[in-house]
Order: sequence, then structure tokens, then C-alpha cells
Amino acid sequence: MNVGIPIHFKTITKTNVLQPKKPRKYYAQSVTTGEAHFKTLLQETAKACKMSQVDANRLYYNLEAIIQQELEAGKVVRLGGIGSFQIGISSNGYDTPKEVTSNQITKAKINYRPGKPFKEMLKALNFKKV
Repeated sequence: MNVGIPIHFKTITKTNVLQPKKPRKYYAQSVTTGEAHFKTLLQETAKACKMSQVDANRLYYNLEAIIQQELEAGKVVRLGGIGSFQIGISSNGYDTPKEVTSNQITKAKINYRPGKPFKEMLKALNFKKV
């Protein structure tokens, strides 16, 4: 639901690390225009829901704790149109299944998949070179 405010981008150059002798290429890179801080989100939520800021704060902090708890339990957390969150892991490759143990996991991360409203918002964006 872009209201006509374009997403800013700039041009950057990159070298292909796999083929460093090839000429550098030019790419678009988004440029942020600021930050939306948690306090502002709380204030806007409280105002939109006609609730106190204390109640909005309590809601967000409890939601954060519950999402973490559900992720730690191995569940996919679906937040409606916001999207879903899931634990993802990385490991090196091994020759046999027996070699793959919990000790070979090199990294854990949270995978985010946007919901339909966010996907539609991404499709409707317009851009401006700065």
C-alpha cells in the first residue's frame, strides 16, 4: 500500500568474487530514509487501538516472549498478514548421514516469510534514484 512515496536507491559497483578479473558490474541498492523505533510503534498501536500505551507495551513484550517460546519449541509462528517465522539452521556437507550430528550445526537463524499483504506491498513499490 505505497502512498506514492518512492523507495530511494543508489547505484553501487561489485566485483564478482568468483571471477575477479571480470569487469565490475553496477547494481541498485536501497537507501533507508530513517528508522521506525519501537516506542513510536507502541504509540501508534495504542492510538489506533484506543488502548493505553502501557497496555500496548504489555501486549508487545508478551507477544515477543510467546513467539520466542514457540520458536524454541520448533514451531512455525504465523502472524496473520505479517507473515511467518521459523528457525533455520546451517551446517557443512558430509559424506554420510552418520557424520551429521548436532555438533556440525554452524549457525541458527530465524527465517521470515512475508504474508500476503506484505508481498502485495512489495509488488506495488515505486523507486527513485538518489
